[in-house]
Amino acid sequence: MRHSTTTFASRLRLLACMMLAAFLAAGPLTPVADAALRGCRSDPVVILSDGTILDVQAEIGTNVSNVREIHYVVHGPPGVSLVAAISTPTIGFTGKETFTYYADSQPGVYVTETLVHTSINGVPVTSHTTFANTTIFSGLSLWVEYAPVNGFNGETLRHVLSR
Repeated sequence: MRHSTTTFASRLRLLACMMLAAFLAAGPLTPVADAALRGCRSDPVVILSDGTILDVQAEIGTNVSNVREIHYVVHGPPGVSLVAAISTPTIGFTGKETFTYYADSQPGVYVTETLVHTSINGVPVTSHTTFANTTIFSGLSLWVEYAPVNGFNGETLRHVLSR
């Protein structure tokens, strides 16, 4: 019995290291924002029970004081649940980010939707989603994908990933 607990703890450490490595490897793919010059950025992380990590960024072409709310919706496969949604620890975003999770997509399909509401109209918004997944229980694998979507405040920016 002690052996299985030790093995499980080792696998969890390995999983955490692999997830960190995945995001460090994806870092060069993520665009750098001129937040101080042209706008602001929200950058929450969503962790799902199947090992999928979603780093969803909303680059917003206005000052954070003009942002009323940012709503994120994540759709995952049946049987996959939300483990954590970690909000942006940025001054001005506290209380403005909301998350909803639905396990209603097809198997192997993950969808993120970002909706930004601002106090002024015509604000450009770019949503970047980085998907990462590690599987250590049924073999060792690592998967990372990055996808941007452009639009404006009041529009739902949608990313779809099939694997």
